[in-house]
Parts: sequence; C-alpha cells; structure tokens
Amino acid sequence: MPRRYIQRPAILVDSKMRRIRIYKCVLRSLGYPSHILLVINPFGHSIKIMRSEKSDPRAFHLVRTPYDNNRSPEIFSMSLIRTVYALNECWDKGQSYRIYGDASPDGSEITFNLTNYTRFLGERGWQD
Repeated sequence: MPRRYIQRPAILVDSKMRRIRIYKCVLRSLGYPSHILLVINPFGHSIKIMRSEKSDPRAFHLVRTPYDNNRSPEIFSMSLIRTVYALNECWDKGQSYRIYGDASPDGSEITFNLTNYTRFLGERGWQD
C-alpha cells in the first residue's frame, strides 16, 4: 500500500499513545524552528502552533538528530490531550484524530480548527 503524504499542515491527537504528533509539513510551513509554542483557544475551539525562542520557558524544544529525518516530532502530555478532547465533545476518547490547519500569511503561526478533523480508523486508514 503506498504511503500517504500530508501536504497541508496537520497534527495528530492520539489519546491511546498520549501524544500529539506534529507532522513535518507544519515545521516546513514555520521555517523549521527549533522551538514552538502551543496555544489552546477554548472559546474559538482551536490550537495555534507558533515559532518561539529558546528564552521562552513555555516553548517546546524540537530535538532534531540525523536519525530523526523521517520522524515527526511528538509531544507526550496526557493533560494536554484531555484539554483538547474536552473542547470537542463529539470525539470518542478511544479514537485518534488528525486536525488540519491554516498558516498565517507571514508563516509565523498555524491555526488548527478542532472542527476540521479526520478520524483514524485503525488498519482501514483515515475517514475523510
């Protein structure tokens, strides 16, 4: 089966593995930053990923090694997963979801609307 490559910025929220995977297309859209900041807007039902600086204590450091060329970075945080699932009441806690985002014109941030998602169906693939 051919691999599906994601062209549009997307993240994966996976409650089973307790992770948020940030696909490489997000990093490409942001100019491959070394640090990012995740901001959750509960009123707008969105997540924003922004470039950040090393000096910001809230920033997540993206560790890159030569062995990580084919791997997307992942953030492991059950409290973050619970917060995201609480914002979208129709999500099943036993499922994983891919959320699509839109980059800002200057490329400094990407906004992921929690209503624009695709559910993972296990071995059968993605439900569009």
